[in-house]
Amino acid sequence: MVEKMPRQEIERRENTGEKLDRLMLGLAERVNKEFSGQIGGELLNRDGTINMEVFRESLGGPLEDNPDFDEVPADEDGILAKERQMSAADNPRTQAYYEKEKGVRGEEEILAYWREQRENSPTIQAEKLITALLDRVLGKRFLIARASCHDDYENSVDTLIIDRETGEVVGAFDEVLDTFHREGKTAVNQSKKWEKISKKNAKGGAHIKYGLTFGQGKDSGKLIRKELSNVPIFYLSLSGNEFKELAENIEADPDTPLSSKEAEIFDELMKSLSEQREGLLKQNISGIMKPKIASFSRVIDNMKEARESLAPASVSQAA
Repeated sequence: MVEKMPRQEIERRENTGEKLDRLMLGLAERVNKEFSGQIGGELLNRDGTINMEVFRESLGGPLEDNPDFDEVPADEDGILAKERQMSAADNPRTQAYYEKEKGVRGEEEILAYWREQRENSPTIQAEKLITALLDRVLGKRFLIARASCHDDYENSVDTLIIDRETGEVVGAFDEVLDTFHREGKTAVNQSKKWEKISKKNAKGGAHIKYGLTFGQGKDSGKLIRKELSNVPIFYLSLSGNEFKELAENIEADPDTPLSSKEAEIFDELMKSLSEQREGLLKQNISGIMKPKIASFSRVIDNMKEARESLAPASVSQAA
């Protein structure tokens, strides 16, 4: 008989990447089980990203399976082309470098190595960690999912939050690991993110090809796969210290009470969202986006309410 290892010992032996992969797998398994009877496939991939394949018409999705032009494979080809460009896998100088320094030969091996390195990069790890925290706190009221690879590459969206009660896609999020954080100063990468999301909201918000929402009325609770436009976009940032502390303290079991560190960092993220909303409303944003951004205060209130039901007030709230 093999003795079951205590959870604390498992987590101690894991590195951060392994723990984050386990958190994303847990998210994917819960969501896929929840919607297994509604769609002809798994909604999320093992890494928590939206599975583009279930958007095919043959699986109940909105994208037609057209023999002359099949959108899903076309978008998958676009992802591959983007990855070849970013990795420079077809560049002879890059190939020579990888063979000499890494023992990696040929385009396919370079691509595989590059993908592995990207998955373990601080940026992607921060994205997974924030997604896991949002799911921990908001998962009962909101559906949390990492955006499809297409929407990540083409539309600069990392995470989606969908309100289960209203069916509304309340926001799209772009995560950033602020390793240059300094108390009392605006970090360079935060200011760049602010500039980016300001421009994007002014131009009509985020476009999401592989989007999700919920039906209303007689279709209440029914998951709907559809293309989305004019979605408010914000950024969520962790400092290097916050990343380290959250990675150490976050729980994989969604039923475990929030730790004080999880609650504290979540409260800081909510504070940042409130400040971004106020800043966007002071800018020249008009048309359909202004009322959406204005009403985001209600979304933040719902998020805070979900958080308060899980844990006592953190130090920042009590102050």
